[in-house]
This record gives sequence, C-alpha cells and structure tokens, in this order.
Amino acid sequence: MTDARAEPSRGEKFANTLRAPGWIMGLTVFLICFGFLLIAYVPDQLASIFAFSILALILYHFVFAQLRNITNDKALKIVDYLYLGLALFGVGGIIDIQSKMANERYIAVVEYYMPQLEKLKPCKNPKGKECDFANSMMNIVRTPDPAYYRTAKMLDRMMQGFRDYKLADENISPFLGKFDEMVAVLDERAIPYMRPARSGENQFIWFYILAVSLALRITKVTVELREWHVPKEGKAKPMAAAEPLVAS
Repeated sequence: MTDARAEPSRGEKFANTLRAPGWIMGLTVFLICFGFLLIAYVPDQLASIFAFSILALILYHFVFAQLRNITNDKALKIVDYLYLGLALFGVGGIIDIQSKMANERYIAVVEYYMPQLEKLKPCKNPKGKECDFANSMMNIVRTPDPAYYRTAKMLDRMMQGFRDYKLADENISPFLGKFDEMVAVLDERAIPYMRPARSGENQFIWFYILAVSLALRITKVTVELREWHVPKEGKAKPMAAAEPLVAS
C-alpha cells in the first residue's frame, strides 16, 4: 500500500521557503549588533574584525547545516539578495570612512601652511584687492569640502592673473607660491578621496557589515557544494534512450 501524502499548498511552500532566510536574517542582525559591542569594548579593531569574521563563518555554517532539510533553491536566492545588499552597504560605508580620513589629512595640511601664508599675505594696504583676495582664499580653503576648495582655487587663478598682467599693487608672488605649494599637497593627498562628509556615524561598523556579507557568501558556496539544501522539485530527468526496433 502506497503512502499517500498531501501536496503542500502554495502558501505552505512559500512559508517553508522563507524559514531558512528568516533564520539567516535573524543571525545577521545579531552579528551586526555584536559588532557594535566589539567596537565599544575592544581596543584593537583589526584583530577584532578578523576574529569576528571567523565567528560569523562558523555560525553561518552551523545554522545552514541545521536547516539543510528546509533550505531550497529559492531560499538560497533570497540569501543572495541579503549578502549582496550587505556588501553594498559595507563598501559604501568604507568609501565614507576613506572620505573622513581624507578630511583629516586636508585639515592637517591646511593647518601646517596657514602660519606661513599669514606671514606672506600681501596686506600692506589692508583695504587693497590683493589683501581681500588673500583673506578670502585663506578663509575658504580652511573648510574641508570640495566645493569650497574649488572656490579657493578659482580665487587663486584670479590672483595669478593680477600678477601676470601686472595689475597688483603689491608683490603677491611669495604668497601665491606658498598657496600653490599647499594646493599641490592637497591635490595629491586629500582631494581625490573627499566628498561632503557625514557625521554621527560609527565608522568601524561598515567593516563588520562587510565581514558578515563575505562570511554569508562563503557559507552559501559551502551549502551548494555539500548540498545542504533541498534540490528544486520537478526537474526534468534525462529520458532513457529508446531501444531500436528490430524488424521481425
């Protein structure tokens, strides 16, 4: 006597498909929250991120091994969306960190050159156009923002025009030379990596999010290799070759 089993409804199949991604999503949220705790209490973030990556790999492998009987092909595709989204956020956050580091380099360079520019400022006549331009350039370039920086460089080119066409009432070459030297350093070390910065964010969390996404992706490869999932139902099986007909 054959064992007749009721075919699950579409709703039941959909619910079963979401069970494994639901567990993975819960573990992912836990790992990210745990990352915030590590940031708060662990001084060495490089070692912390490395150990965190190993822990995430172990936990994902353990959970997928336990869910092998309810993980199907559709569930793995949902996991794909999850890890790709996490990777996108992680990479975006790391770009944000790079921008913040560039801002710090920018401020350090400007603070180094400002005392020298103050001494070379062409302000024998405090009301002269050269002094006004120099003060404007120095005030604007102090702000670590690409838009302000472009404005300061535009004023620099205008002052160079005063010098080249002999329209300046004072010797502005020493000031312009030192300002151009500062601009060259900023162009090399800071400006290519800058964008308008955001504040109030914990910069290290992006590395933890990226570590989670990579651990999840590596685990997915293991799931597929070890076949810790239910193969897609209804796959067409190869038909056996037909036996040749023998004429009687």
